[in-house]
Amino acid sequence: MGVEHRVVDGEVDGEPLGSARFVRIYDETAPRVHQYLARRVGPSHAEDLTAEVFAQAWASRHRYDPGRGDPTGWVFGIVMNVLRRHHRSAERQLRAYGRVVVERSTADPAEAVALGLDARNELRATVRALRKLSKLERDMILLRAWAGLSYQQIGEALGIEVGLVKSRLNRARARVAAHAEEVPP
Repeated sequence: MGVEHRVVDGEVDGEPLGSARFVRIYDETAPRVHQYLARRVGPSHAEDLTAEVFAQAWASRHRYDPGRGDPTGWVFGIVMNVLRRHHRSAERQLRAYGRVVVERSTADPAEAVALGLDARNELRATVRALRKLSKLERDMILLRAWAGLSYQQIGEALGIEVGLVKSRLNRARARVAAHAEEVPP
C-alpha cells in the first residue's frame, strides 16, 4: 500500500521547505546572491557559484528552520560556506580590485591621468585596509555593503549574535576609514 501525504502550499507533511516555498525563496534571494558573489569572486564565477549555493540549499532544505523568520540569512550562510571553499579565488579577486584603474572622462588629458591616479591610490588604500581586517570583519563589511544584508541576516549567515555583528562591524568600518585615508603619495 502506498503512503498518503498531505500537501499544503507545496509542503509535504510539514516538511519545513517544500518545493513551492523553495521556489519563492529562490526568486527572492537569487539576484542578491548572484550580485554578492559577482562582487566577491567576479562575474565569470558568480553564475556557477550561485547555482552551487541553491543546489546545496535544496539538498539541505530539511535543516531550514522557518521559525527563525526571513530565510535570507539561511541562504547567505550557505553562500559563505561556498565562498570558504573558493577562498583562494576570492583573495585573488580582492587583490585585483587594488589594481583597477578608475577612468573618468575629462577634456584635459593631464587631469584625466591625475584623476585616474588619485582613484587608483584611493582604491588601493581601501583594499589594503580591508586586507588588514580579520576574515570575519571583512565578510561582515562585504555582506553589508555588497549584499545589503541587515545585521540580523549577517548574524545568521555567519552564525554569530546580532550584537556582535553591530559592534564588530562598526569598529571594522572605522578601521577601514582610518586606513583608507592613509593614501601614499
